[in-house]
Amino acid sequence: MKTSMRGFVCVGLMFLGIGTVLGCGPRPQESFVTSSASQAVYAVRFPDTLESTRNDFNQQEQEANAVLSEVSSYPRALEQPKWQQVLEIVDAALTAGQSQAYSDQMHEVRHVRTFFEQEKDELSRRAGGAAQYAAQQGGCTVQVGGAVGMALHKAVDKQLETRLQERNEAHLLVHRYSASMGDKNAARLSEQVDRLSYLSFLVHIGIPETKRQIDAMLAEAEQIEKTADDFIAKETSYQQEAGRTDKEKEASVGRVKLMQEAKAKIASKVEASRTAAQQMTERMERLRKTYEERVEALRNDIRQRGAK
Repeated sequence: MKTSMRGFVCVGLMFLGIGTVLGCGPRPQESFVTSSASQAVYAVRFPDTLESTRNDFNQQEQEANAVLSEVSSYPRALEQPKWQQVLEIVDAALTAGQSQAYSDQMHEVRHVRTFFEQEKDELSRRAGGAAQYAAQQGGCTVQVGGAVGMALHKAVDKQLETRLQERNEAHLLVHRYSASMGDKNAARLSEQVDRLSYLSFLVHIGIPETKRQIDAMLAEAEQIEKTADDFIAKETSYQQEAGRTDKEKEASVGRVKLMQEAKAKIASKVEASRTAAQQMTERMERLRKTYEERVEALRNDIRQRGAK
């Protein structure tokens, strides 16, 4: 009996092991992000966020087209390099723009830059104020606040650029070949790498992601209006509760006003975004086709120069 049971357990463990290897065993639960459309703090910002996201799509498209218009001039900016090395670097730059490491870092860079753009006045005021106070404590009467704020933003931009380049394989190649191609070519190629990788990111990741975000927000529009109505009704009821102070009522009225202002903009923002979204797919396809044509033309130009 003991032998039989032992054999049964062994066979069971064997099949369990096979099932795990084949993917039939226990799997980790996936993480799901739920919509915020039922939350008032999201609804009150919804129309402005939707418009801002639509503007992001337009801006990214413009940035991509700006790079596409200049890529044909890249080989002419170099002075007798080893063209096989140039082609290797160009291919690495384009590949890097689609990579997970670059994409993750680019998202971080864009978030930080957006934060600094939105908060630059307050950050400059605080940093400048602290520097001015330190200067005064040291007996210096020169106004240093403005210069400190500007230096802070430049330093942040430089560090963000450095971190992005550290995730870009093409910069490793530029560094590898810098001695043979010369400092001037290396510097120009480094700039071209940044532009090409960003172009690749925009075409393959950035712009499609923005389009998906717009589509997701448009799907939330009906719930957003309901959330706004529910919030206004709850706040109005809250104001009428017994024992509410004048200060509480005044604050509630302010919250209602903000939501009413947001609700008044929802319909027009949604309509404008729906119209734009209908054209975005075609614009993305046209951009990708132009990208493929210009990139292939760039590669051919480099190959031809190397063949001479």
